[in-house]
Formats: sequence, C-alpha cells, structure tokens
Amino acid sequence: MLINDFFIEKIWFIWYNNNMLKSILNLPIFEILNKDIYNPSHAYLFYGEDELFNIEFAKVFIASIFCGKPACFQCESCRRIELNRNPDLLIIDKSNLQVADIESIIENIQLKPMIYDYKIVFITNAEGINDSAQNKLLKTLEEPNPHVIFVLTCTNFDKLLPTIKSRLNKHYLPTINLDLIANDLKLQGINIDKFSHCDITLTDAIKYSSTDNNELIYTIEHCMYNLKSSKDIPQIVGNLKIAPEQRKEFLKLLLKMTDCSLTGKVWIFDPKLIEYIRSMYSLKVLIKMMKLIDKAYNMVESNVNFNYVMDKLFYDILKEKYLCK
Repeated sequence: MLINDFFIEKIWFIWYNNNMLKSILNLPIFEILNKDIYNPSHAYLFYGEDELFNIEFAKVFIASIFCGKPACFQCESCRRIELNRNPDLLIIDKSNLQVADIESIIENIQLKPMIYDYKIVFITNAEGINDSAQNKLLKTLEEPNPHVIFVLTCTNFDKLLPTIKSRLNKHYLPTINLDLIANDLKLQGINIDKFSHCDITLTDAIKYSSTDNNELIYTIEHCMYNLKSSKDIPQIVGNLKIAPEQRKEFLKLLLKMTDCSLTGKVWIFDPKLIEYIRSMYSLKVLIKMMKLIDKAYNMVESNVNFNYVMDKLFYDILKEKYLCK
C-alpha cells in the first residue's frame, strides 16, 4: 500500500504513538519542547527544508500544549486537533498573507479562549507573509497577549524579517530520513521501500507515491533503458502515453533524473537507473542534457507538439553522446 493511501494525520499519529519523533529529531530539541509544553512561550517558529514535516511537527507540538502533556491523541483535547474542531486554534494556511489578513488575526485574538488557557494562532508557510504584513504582526509579537501563542512554520528562513525572527522561539527541524521510520510504518501496512534509500523529503515522498507520478517515473526508466540508437526513438516516442497535464511534470522529473546522475544522488529513482545513466553518459553530456531538457520544457510550455519535442530531445541527446565520445 502506498504512503499516500493514508491521511497525513494518520502518519504523524503513528509516529508519535511509537515515539518516532524522538528518533527523527535529536533529544535536546525534545527536552526543550517538553519544557515548553507546560510553560509555553508566546511565539514559535519551526523551520527546515521539508515543508510538510515542519507543519506536522508543529501540529504535534500544538496538540501537546492543549493536552497539557506530550500529546496522547486519545483524549478529547487531542481528538479535537485531529478533527480540526478546536475553537481555540486558528489555522492560517495561505500562501500570501497581506496586512488585512494580519488585522483579521489581531481582531480574532482579542476574544478570550473558549475552552483552554490559550488561543493558538498557527501560521503555515510564514515566508509568504509580505513585509508590510510582517511589520503589522511585529507589534503584536512585541506586546504579547498572555493568553495567545503564535506558532509559525517556514522553509525559507531568510524571507522573514530580522525583527520578526528576533521575537520568535526558533527551532530548526532537519529533513526527515525515511530510513528511520520505514520499518515502523511497514508494521502499520505502509510500504515505503521505494523511498527508503532516498535522500528525499516527506513532502516529495507523498507527492511522488501517487499513481500518476509513479507511472511517470516508470516511463522515464523505460525511455532511458531503451534509448540506445536513433532507430529506437520512433518506438519510444510512440509508446509515450502521457496526459497533457502531466507532460511538464514528466520533463521536470527527467531533468531531476539527469541532475541526480550528475551528483550521484538517488532521490526517488531506482539506484540502478542512476548507475546505468552515469555509465552511459559522460558528465559533459549530462550537463548538455539538462540544457536540452530545459529547452524541451519551454517548447511544451509554448504548446509545441509533444511528440515532436520528445523526438527532437532524444535525437539531440544521442547526438551529444556521439559528439562527446
């Protein structure tokens, strides 16, 4: 069963109940956060390269504050978090927050908590708050309401203003290593063998475990293993059954595969494929391949016939391989 067959909430529920977060993050971070559960600060920032993991980790932390102990996900308080029915939790999941959005938040937090000691404002992807809105938020962070806690997540730490960052209790979350949880998730019926060898974020693991993206990856493997001479191109292109809305994603994955072959990283690809590409194409050719794929992407974006684009791309790749011998 693929990882995306489960709700994300189920995944982090499994992690917590099996103490997996403690094995994913180093113990000192947990010790600090355990203390904060009982005596929270007024504002937190969880940041790191993996957007989804930042958000899910923050949810566990928020659930723990409301629960009054490390989240159990069994009590009524934790169930409210799981079901998104906590009246004292304001979740702001918007890519570009404006001043008006911050004003609305400020108006909301003037009301006292309905059930708990605190009202928590959870802002995901905080790097999307524009500078004017950040300055508006700053005053609230400088004069904190004793019954309000802000929890922010972001992947681009540098996009937050220094004045905002100075008011936040900051915690860096390292990119999750799926090897750490693969065996545990297997026990829950979640098969992530295909990602267990990869240097990949949880966000990408879930995205590329979908049926559509799996098919794109398999198509790339088929193309590269069979691309040996110009005589192979008509059959390869003729067998490409890629929906129009998936064609740009296909070329993005092809570009990523070439980049992985250059760097020796595996990411979501079969290690044998990366090893094969590196044995068949020199580094010089791989660099030129990236330029050719980028050009093909632009052509598809300009609505050039897809079969023509792929025919030309594969021919040009073989040409570069021949010229660089």
